[in-house]
Amino acid sequence: MKRKLLIPLVTVGLTLPLFAAVLAAALPASYSAWLETRSPCAAGYTADMWRVPAVLGQEGPARMDDVTRQSKQARAILIGEHHDRPEHHHAQLELICRLHGAGSEIAIGVEFFQKPFQRYLDDYVAGKIDEERLLDLADYDRRWGFPFELYAPILRFARDNSLPVVALNVPTELTKAVARRGLAGLTDAERAFVPETFDGSDMAYARRLGSVFQAHAAHIQTPFQHFLEAQLLWDEGMAESAAEYLQRNPSRQMIILAGNGHVAWRSAMPDRLSKRINATTVTITQTTLPGTVSLKDGDFLLVHRAPSSVHQVNHIVPE
Repeated sequence: MKRKLLIPLVTVGLTLPLFAAVLAAALPASYSAWLETRSPCAAGYTADMWRVPAVLGQEGPARMDDVTRQSKQARAILIGEHHDRPEHHHAQLELICRLHGAGSEIAIGVEFFQKPFQRYLDDYVAGKIDEERLLDLADYDRRWGFPFELYAPILRFARDNSLPVVALNVPTELTKAVARRGLAGLTDAERAFVPETFDGSDMAYARRLGSVFQAHAAHIQTPFQHFLEAQLLWDEGMAESAAEYLQRNPSRQMIILAGNGHVAWRSAMPDRLSKRINATTVTITQTTLPGTVSLKDGDFLLVHRAPSSVHQVNHIVPE
């Protein structure tokens, strides 16, 4: 059975001290970290101070220290994002920095670069090319397109600390080909880039994507089966890339940065990765108010508050 934990938040146009007072009254004591501003672990890469998100775990309210502690025990840590939210990328960098500072050997797996361009990421981390050259060689603007400054602090931290950055995503050309023609319509040359393991047997996965497809059907010019196969390609492809790296580097952990949709459900990336290398995983999703948020079947949810937001969080916690 599941119960809903309802946390009313009431702030619109309040000054910061009054906002803090209202928030303190509205939140349980265990959420007091939400009021804190601290120097980030990676000071100098992001804003000097950052607001600690509220953290929700399977057992209820938690803290970033709990996320860090559990992440230290996992081979792969998947932390989701809304691609256009700076605070989500700051939290990703915070976790990367904490694990690196604790002595973990980590690599950073990223959705926002595609696998054929790995050599340019290696050159960037090694200091052989600068950011402008990296973005040009990796065709970043066309293949991803979200402002690079959202991700730049993470890459700069990786370069300055010699942390490997691993391109996980499949080429845009392949996902577009599958969306247009389906797997059966691929050429032999295209099929060479399809992951060896491609499991479409999960009916819950298909139903979830069916709901997404129906909600956006007016804007999707492809049959549902092709849409489903393209999404499977995305999840299977990134899981395979991560698994290959971890197999080649048995002493390392990988922190995987990807959209929430690839992380929030275990049937997306997490289980597909675990099946390949029997890896322990921690999954973390993020949201920014306003909105209704749910832990789904992940381990942690980071809830950020946007400026001047007032809303109710509907958090579902398993009994």
